[in-house]
Amino acid sequence: MIYIKSLFLLFLFLNGCNKKQEIKPLTSFDNLKNPEMTLKVGLDSLLVGEVLSMDVNVDNLFLLTKKPERIYKYNLDSFSLDTIYNQVGKGPGELSDPKLIAASDNNIFVVDVSKMSIDIFSTSLDFIQTIPLNGIPNSIDVIDREYLAVSFIEIGQSRIELYDTQLIKTLIIKAASNKPIETIGKLKFIDEESIYFSRRYINESFRIEIVSGITSKNTNPYLLDKSTTYYFMGEEIPEFNLVGDLAANRTKIFTLAGISSKDGQPLFVQNKDLEIKAIYILGPPLSLIAANEDAIYGYSYTNYSIYFVEL
Repeated sequence: MIYIKSLFLLFLFLNGCNKKQEIKPLTSFDNLKNPEMTLKVGLDSLLVGEVLSMDVNVDNLFLLTKKPERIYKYNLDSFSLDTIYNQVGKGPGELSDPKLIAASDNNIFVVDVSKMSIDIFSTSLDFIQTIPLNGIPNSIDVIDREYLAVSFIEIGQSRIELYDTQLIKTLIIKAASNKPIETIGKLKFIDEESIYFSRRYINESFRIEIVSGITSKNTNPYLLDKSTTYYFMGEEIPEFNLVGDLAANRTKIFTLAGISSKDGQPLFVQNKDLEIKAIYILGPPLSLIAANEDAIYGYSYTNYSIYFVEL
């Protein structure tokens, strides 16, 4: 069954690639921008290893890597390397099989798959405590008041758990249609009431969805009926190939396309209602993005470098 499903996904991917080659030349957009991508730092791939996850707060950018397992902290003012955290093991605060990192102004949160836990650190990378998890996490995000959301890889439903220093409540987010859900992707808070996330339905594509009424006393958060049609180079982008990564600040959500062309890689800047306000055409291609109020930061896997686009 897994083999058949893999062949089907491969077919969709190849079909999407064929469509991409047929796309017409870049048309004019009133909101199309070619921003200056400033190279902040080139990483030594032999020392850094595989970059798994990235996040940013007001003062610092944090990279989580594998082989070797490390947390790298960069100062945003000078973009100098501030701290390397390299405590490896299976104990509290040690990196065993790290997967995700999220940053608030006061703390850093690291999801470790093998330990099924979230380790909480100060922004100085001093270990504080561990939160146990009820499954394999797929995404994590935090808002200003240290309120944490974690999504889990499950077939057939979307489960999001909310934490402060312990589990507060579990949300089962119903499908927007009658079709079964295959998986939930990256999630992001944009305010204290709403979570934005990518989700894929069986035999369909990823779409960006919003669930609201999260942190209030409302015990029944609801899925908002909002969607966006994404266009690039004159044609609609197949949603299956759309979501490369998500980032957000207090007013905007940034959707990085999972496709690129000779003209570059589109990054869609959207408001809280998912209305597209700008399209940034980026190059070189990025695999990870993070944002604060001042800039969008991106990691390029092609040259092991971090770039930023000023907002």
